[in-house]
Amino acid sequence: MPGTEEREGFVRLGPLRITHDMVLVAIMVILAFVIRLESIPSKAVLNGDGIYYTILGEKFFSGDFAGGISAYWSPLYSILTGIVEFIGANREFAGRLVSLLSGAFVLVPSFLLIRDFYGRRAAILGTLLLIFDPSSIRASGWVMTESLYTLVFVGFILTGWRAIQNDSNRSFFGTGVLIGISYLIKPEAIAYVILLPLVFLGLSILQRRLVLRKIFTSCLITFAGFSIFFLPYILFVHAKTGIWTISQKVTINLPAADFDGELLKILNGERKTMKDKVWGDDYGSVTLQPQPALARNESVPSDSPGLLSGIAVLAKKAMSQLIWQIRRYLPAILPIPLLFVAIAGFFSKPWTRERFFHDAYLASFVLATLTGYAISAVELRYLFPLIPIAAAWVGIGAIDLSEWAANSARAIRNGRDLLRPIYFQIGLTVLLVCSFVPLYAAYMRADTIDNVPYEEKEAGLWLKDHSAVPNPTVMSANITVAFYACAKHIYLPDETLPTIVAYAKERNTNYLVVSQRRIKDMVSSELSGVDEIAGLREVYRDQRYPDHQVAIFEVTY
Repeated sequence: MPGTEEREGFVRLGPLRITHDMVLVAIMVILAFVIRLESIPSKAVLNGDGIYYTILGEKFFSGDFAGGISAYWSPLYSILTGIVEFIGANREFAGRLVSLLSGAFVLVPSFLLIRDFYGRRAAILGTLLLIFDPSSIRASGWVMTESLYTLVFVGFILTGWRAIQNDSNRSFFGTGVLIGISYLIKPEAIAYVILLPLVFLGLSILQRRLVLRKIFTSCLITFAGFSIFFLPYILFVHAKTGIWTISQKVTINLPAADFDGELLKILNGERKTMKDKVWGDDYGSVTLQPQPALARNESVPSDSPGLLSGIAVLAKKAMSQLIWQIRRYLPAILPIPLLFVAIAGFFSKPWTRERFFHDAYLASFVLATLTGYAISAVELRYLFPLIPIAAAWVGIGAIDLSEWAANSARAIRNGRDLLRPIYFQIGLTVLLVCSFVPLYAAYMRADTIDNVPYEEKEAGLWLKDHSAVPNPTVMSANITVAFYACAKHIYLPDETLPTIVAYAKERNTNYLVVSQRRIKDMVSSELSGVDEIAGLREVYRDQRYPDHQVAIFEVTY
């Protein structure tokens, strides 16, 4: 083609310089996007988190900027969801598209990170595994923050390393900006703005190039970049809630906060539940004040033994949760065959000084993530951002293991090659991808009626078409029905039936929804099978699924 030439690993097309790696990564990104798009179930239902993100995005782009930014839910993800919907995407698909794009483009920083640390072949192999990784594929179809957060998470790990290696103030500032962006996606990411300087300090000591002034300057520059996004949001949260906290999500999930049994109790003088206030971002004149578990007693010990005892309990809980994460969740992130290859990569050849620093840097983020969630809350999806790091270790492990196999075969055959290492690498990659099959099957089984509220979506769509009033107010234990009915949602309180009915009328509720999957207590038994209760008239009941019935009652006045 005229004007096109190829030399030294790149193609020049006019003024553009396109490297072979750029073409390769672009192909892998497209492949990843197609696989993730095709993997979304045809009858997918948004979960509660995704519904709130969608609603907040709609509020933001309708002009309600304060109402479109939550003190609990991720502001950045909801704004991006609103942008996609504003452009023209379906309200149910807008958030999925944000996750799909993030899940595909995470391959870019992942490839660069693995290439910088372990070489091009390991980067290709590790990125190929990411394309087919079941957990990454599944997260890319959720209307949740995991895919977007993973993209930014890998990005600031990459820029952080380059900042440390090159002693670049610009890179430190950029890393701070990326950590600030990740804070707007998941507030717990604030911990990494503390971790990075500590890692820099540790590596400087190990490399015997400790200059405290340089480390102090890099810390200030990193925090300056972080503050661009951190300060406006924390001031916003304080203005909305009246308390100083990095996020209401962190406040609720802190071990010291004891909200069990209180989230669905009606708050005195506010005519709302704690869930309406926090999840629904409905703040009144009374400020949310989480109370420590000890505050339930008349006197709170304030001496040092009590403090030390609390720290000991927290440490014990963290260790227990850490072990739980490793035993329960590690096989989902790193199946046994991949774990074996990664371990083989650590011990197949002597460590070099460079390899040690690379592994120590990545391990610091893994340990910080596991420990942080062990202290606060534990869920499998919280660990998904670690998958690219696992892919990096598996990638270099596969390279080293293939070279060992090829060299061993050559030695056995008296110096004659059986197969080149590249063929071992291809075969091993195929086997590793095949090892994902049990996880694929497990995720497919998870999309059944037992785990997905299909009946609530159908009830919401029915109510949307049959509501006696436009844009009704719906009271239910979960927001799903209200979302699909295009209705305002109020949480069903954990109270007696007469109190619930009186509360529903106080809040001008039009419909009360009872879902068997959400409520299995006395309220459910009182409402089940009753055609008419004082103040309620049944208008809809779905009994197709014996264990997941749902009923809609009209509130009569």
